[in-house]
Amino acid sequence: QAGFTNFAVMVESVLPVISAHCGAEEASKFKEELMAEGAAMFQGKVDEVFRAKLGFHPTDEAADELWSELEPLFRETRVDWTMFWRQLYEVVKQFPVTPDASTDYGDMLKVLVADDGKRAGSSPFYEELSTESRAKYLKWIKEWRETLVASYKEDGASAKGVAADAATGEDISSEERMRLANPKYILRERTLVDAYGKAANGDEYMIKELLDLVEHPYDEGTEALSEKYYRRAPDEALKAGGTAYMS
Repeated sequence: QAGFTNFAVMVESVLPVISAHCGAEEASKFKEELMAEGAAMFQGKVDEVFRAKLGFHPTDEAADELWSELEPLFRETRVDWTMFWRQLYEVVKQFPVTPDASTDYGDMLKVLVADDGKRAGSSPFYEELSTESRAKYLKWIKEWRETLVASYKEDGASAKGVAADAATGEDISSEERMRLANPKYILRERTLVDAYGKAANGDEYMIKELLDLVEHPYDEGTEALSEKYYRRAPDEALKAGGTAYMS
């Protein structure tokens, strides 16, 4: 939305020039046509992003319905989006998309949800899923997985997209494409505040550590880095004034 708003402001800024040269009616027509084209272009790019995050080829429209079903689930449950997408990639990593792909949807859900009991903050969900929510996510995983497997069969849209890319010299596996659409590490306000505070006192180690992370956001990193930075915001961070929203 922010990008499209900036685009709209740019269009508005050139209208007086067009109006002066072509008249108000032509300027209005120009605005209407350009805004329609812009809206379609922006939406198309957004769609491509979510298709890739879901593991599909960016041109595969089969993913669109899956995202429209998933987004309301995000609003029903408190979830860390970055971690959810990365855990979804982990599902594909542990259960490869092949013609005889696994149908252990319950195990896939376990990978997605992770286990806070083993490592605090490792689940993308801030609260334990209710029985109803768990059932909804399990249903969604089944639909997502079946659609994904079908799309990568020989006549599937994603398979055709990958083949078309290969013909132009772009050789990237579906799993690798999904990994590169879902970073494991991002800068979070709470960690930046901590790093800035330490740097102000002469300790720049955390600043350098965060710089290395954002230079390699898609890498797995070490177990120590995962435990430190690949986790939900702790409850106290969500209550901290000025930093909670971006943590």
